[in-house]
Amino acid sequence: MQKWIFSCFLLLSFGCNSNLEGIDKEQAKNILRIGHGGLGFASFLPWNPYPINSMTSLRLALEKHSADGLEVDVRMTKDKKFVLYHDMDLSSSTLLDSCVEIYNYEHLVQVKYALGFPFDLFQEEFILGLEDLIDYLKTFEDFPHLHIDLRVHSPCFNAESNYKWEMEIFQSLASFLKQKNVPKEKVIINTFARDMLSKAIKADDGFPLSLEVYEKPDEALDFAMKHRMSYLTIKPELLSKQFSQKARNEGVKIITFGGNSAKGNLHMIKVEADIIQSNNLEALNDYLMPLK
Repeated sequence: MQKWIFSCFLLLSFGCNSNLEGIDKEQAKNILRIGHGGLGFASFLPWNPYPINSMTSLRLALEKHSADGLEVDVRMTKDKKFVLYHDMDLSSSTLLDSCVEIYNYEHLVQVKYALGFPFDLFQEEFILGLEDLIDYLKTFEDFPHLHIDLRVHSPCFNAESNYKWEMEIFQSLASFLKQKNVPKEKVIINTFARDMLSKAIKADDGFPLSLEVYEKPDEALDFAMKHRMSYLTIKPELLSKQFSQKARNEGVKIITFGGNSAKGNLHMIKVEADIIQSNNLEALNDYLMPLK
């Protein structure tokens, strides 16, 4: 009880609220709780000094907050291996310049995150390889859900090179996941690249796919239905309860993401997303765990 009150105090300026009035509790209790890059972006409220996609952030999401799984941002290196990194430019969170795609894997996994003061007083994290994450997930008796946000565009490439890269990256990733014996039913591969998705669907590698949507959700739902996709990943601002219900009736589950605040997590519950990738698992758990 004291922990709950303290959590609400920390989140007060974000609108801590335990009111679930009007929510379909049967639907809500089945929502999958996914750590968005682990604990989300480094922030003051809620306090999180760890880089998104870092090992400590991912581990805490599963081991401390009992998340059902993780969402991670994945990029392919120059030597066709995979690391976790969110942004297009390495200078955003490290002391390196340029892009992931021009460096080899072994170089990148030795690169330390640099988030600035005060976060670097509390973190000593390095860029993480996807292989190391999968090896960690295999230590669980039940392999956690793994959502891979496949980052396919690089500012270091021109448009033609980017297109060739996105066509190659999915095939390389699917091959890698098969080699690592990752259970297909626990993976969702997400991207905004529709051409890549169309080709991936035709290749039928068996990994569930999701289209990331930043506008025109109805058009995106038509795309998903046409290509018999089971998921759409949509910004919470674009969602409504009616849209989520419509998608579910068509066999398409809705994934949404974000929610630094209690209020933001409550909104994602109220619009009836099937899967929530939260930046604040503690706030999300305050709402959902009593229902389970």
